[in-house]
Amino acid sequence: MRIVIPGVPISKMRPRASTRGRHTVIYDPQEKMKKSHRALVSASLCQSDAKSECNDFKADSSLSLSVTIWFHMPIPDSSSKAQKNVKLWGFHSYKPDLDNLTKWSLDILNGLAYHDDAQIAHLKVYKIFSENPCTVIEICAIHKDMSKEFDTVMKVFNPDDIDNMCAYMRKISFFWDEISTLSPEIRLMARDEFAQMLVKFSNDFCPKLKKIMAKE
Repeated sequence: MRIVIPGVPISKMRPRASTRGRHTVIYDPQEKMKKSHRALVSASLCQSDAKSECNDFKADSSLSLSVTIWFHMPIPDSSSKAQKNVKLWGFHSYKPDLDNLTKWSLDILNGLAYHDDAQIAHLKVYKIFSENPCTVIEICAIHKDMSKEFDTVMKVFNPDDIDNMCAYMRKISFFWDEISTLSPEIRLMARDEFAQMLVKFSNDFCPKLKKIMAKE
């Protein structure tokens, strides 16, 4: 899902305090701006092909999401043509801070593009110069469309299990390649060690492999 929010990217501000009589009140100085911005994004999502994906992301709060954000920052009007060209080749290294830009965007999308930004498990953000200031956000689900077979594998093997199994398979393959170049007499002497390696592999991994065998 791809979302484009036109206009100069907005940075989230800190809450402010004001005194009303004897009381101190904490308030959000961007509350009105946030409401209007959310309305703009909501209308944009409703009119795009991303609506069905948004509904999926909001319906399943346990769904892990991957998000990539590009903040296209404006080039100062005072820049010369040469300076503009140079800036367009590089990244934006001035205020506002990248984390405040990111926080604003993720807060805006809460309840609109997904249930909650706590679902985001993978995040990449970029701040670049652009002649067309805007915020571009790409969101996709992690493992949303995985096959039934992969779902079964994930439930039986953890990543370390796969690493260990593949490493041991390479060890067996390397040992076999080594002894296959030897004379038949010496190869025969190495058969016990090779057999022990296969037995260990069977004991360590075959029970798990059996659990993921396709049912006839």
